[in-house]
Amino acid sequence: YTCAVRWSRRSGPVPSVTPATSREIVHVASEEITHLEIVKEQRLFEFQRLNASGLKPPTPGVAKTFSERGDRKEAEAQVFLTVLDVDTLGNCGRAVELAAGNSYLGILLKARQPNLEVVTLEARERSAKAARGYALAMDVNIDIRQADIYKTAIPGGAWLAKHACGPLIDFIIETWRGRKDSPFLALMTCCHGFAMDQPRYGVPAEEWKELCRQSDWTNHVDATKRILGQQAMERLDRLRVEFLMAEGNDGIRAQLLNGNNILDSYHIPHAPILKGNVIIARKQ
Repeated sequence: YTCAVRWSRRSGPVPSVTPATSREIVHVASEEITHLEIVKEQRLFEFQRLNASGLKPPTPGVAKTFSERGDRKEAEAQVFLTVLDVDTLGNCGRAVELAAGNSYLGILLKARQPNLEVVTLEARERSAKAARGYALAMDVNIDIRQADIYKTAIPGGAWLAKHACGPLIDFIIETWRGRKDSPFLALMTCCHGFAMDQPRYGVPAEEWKELCRQSDWTNHVDATKRILGQQAMERLDRLRVEFLMAEGNDGIRAQLLNGNNILDSYHIPHAPILKGNVIIARKQ
């Protein structure tokens, strides 16, 4: 924990983190986040940079301290905060982040919209504990719950999922479609390989398996495989949009957005390649 304090001092002044707050963070970490390491402090600094900069690209010439995975998480949050309709979220009364991990999205949403009620659900105890430390560091008050969404009742409101893997994507979509208390859905698709053995939407099992296998290539270093992966993922995601807007689902409007096209609008040099698309759905 001494290293954590040194990091904040070495990095210079960090917005909204005072020496007293830093000590409080370390105190909470010692009681609750026993796995806190330097990499976690890098995430804290990342949050502070995001919040202070309004999600602008890093200043040219400034040495980067974040991992490739951290860069991708930043980009995913950037895409989500670009496509989310602030008024829509406000009218829903509550934003619920599903499969929240370290609650990146929920924390950033609350930092920008203090009057919005935010709930995050994450099955892993370690990630939920880390999220509570980040929320404290950002001085935001959100309801972070350790909960398996397969087994617990999901609160009503706007449902958001920035990294729902494999079959969890379809579980969220199918559950949301039947919920009258959730008028808005936004999710980023990814990791379809985990859903290879769970065909849906009338696709033959072997075709579904191959689409899922190829869709895991969306951020492959090989350009040819990356294109095939993006095509396979788009095929799967269009099936989801068609399911949402199928006959009998009167009042649901859904659209598919290419995450990398959204990211390109920022003109960020060396931006990471996102793993999936974004599906937005609304109930009229």
